Amino acid sequence: MTTDFDQYEELAADAISSVLGRAAIISPRVLADQYSVATADPDRAEFTIRGVLSLAPEPVKMTGQRSGGQFTGTTRISATGAEFWISGADYASAPHPIRQGDKLTVGWVVYSVSDPRPTDTADINIILTREGS
Repeated sequence: MTTDFDQYEELAADAISSVLGRAAIISPRVLADQYSVATADPDRAEFTIRGVLSLAPEPVKMTGQRSGGQFTGTTRISATGAEFWISGADYASAPHPIRQGDKLTVGWVVYSVSDPRPTDTADINIILTREGS
């Protein structure tokens, strides 16, 4: 039985995906182990899916090994967190689950799936690592 919450969540997800969503190509790959290069997975077909790409700067403080734990200077590292969110309805239409190591291409930028995180509302948030330069 579908609850009111489920219906409102689906409406919100559809609105977000239609306004902010972009097409991404998922190219399944196989990782033999953590030290190997991923290769194409012959058992899973490539497919296109719609989702929302988020790129947010994440400043990181540098910490040291001395007592007090911090460097005295103003050194900071800035990284960009990349995530791709797919609504439950869109993810349900995928021919197979997205796995760690799969390639995700948005436009001309290629990412590797680092951590696919399904939620309890059937959508999925995928942590990405950019490949190449």
